[in-house]
Amino acid sequence: SNVQGIQTVAIFDPATDEFVINTPNDGAIKWWIGNAALHGKFATVFAKLILPSPESKDGADMGVHAFIVPIRDVETHCVLPGIEIRDCGHKIGLNGVDNGALKFTNVRIPRDNLLNRFGDVSRDGKYTSSLPTINKRFAATLGELVGGRVAIAYSSVAVLKLSLTIAIRYSLLRQQFGPPKQPEISILDYQSQQHKLMPMLASAYAFHFASKCLVDEYAEMKKTQDEEVIGDVHTLSSGLKAYITSYTARSLSTCREACGGHGYAAVNRFGDLRNDHDIFQTFEGDNTVLLQQ
Repeated sequence: SNVQGIQTVAIFDPATDEFVINTPNDGAIKWWIGNAALHGKFATVFAKLILPSPESKDGADMGVHAFIVPIRDVETHCVLPGIEIRDCGHKIGLNGVDNGALKFTNVRIPRDNLLNRFGDVSRDGKYTSSLPTINKRFAATLGELVGGRVAIAYSSVAVLKLSLTIAIRYSLLRQQFGPPKQPEISILDYQSQQHKLMPMLASAYAFHFASKCLVDEYAEMKKTQDEEVIGDVHTLSSGLKAYITSYTARSLSTCREACGGHGYAAVNRFGDLRNDHDIFQTFEGDNTVLLQQ
């Protein structure tokens, strides 16, 4: 997603001390918002912060900022005026999450609803920030979202472990062929089966320790806010999230194949695991893009 190219705007109105949130066209509707379709009452909305400016009728663009926007009444659960919510419908997987789309039309929120850690607006409309440029503020704002990539990488390892546990246990119990007039042997005794599963098992161990290291680095980053650690966590989370999720997606198919026909039975969970995990390669950063960072 081109976050810096977001078209949603939050225009400051000094007369009322409010921001006015607008979605300028249907192409700017925010899709795949978790918990939005049915239950969410508040949304953290990324929008371009626009201040009044004597130099431009369009105002001064201060870059992308985050705002807390109520979308439903907390008592009646009714959608609030100016908010349009659409349901994204049934998905391939993760249907326990009610994803929705949000459109805003002249939605007014108090100035205090700006999440102002990296930039703030005073009552008289003056902008202040400890970071000197739009790009630095943007990087700092998105840096707060890196935790999502850390969580996805860690979760993907758990999916890989589970699929391997199913496939290896099955391979130990399933017997096929053997010496003449002798009992059949476990299919895990065959090198062809070992070549399918053992490299993935070794990778699962490596990914376990790598993702645990990433979680520790992330905790250190949150505690110290050290710039060098922030850079390391961004690099590691982007690379590991992309590599691990792509690897696990391929491994799920291999594990299913290693279980033969029984791997196709719904009770053995490979279908659900593949469907639920598939989106891991896309959300919190498309893998193709992350690998280029």
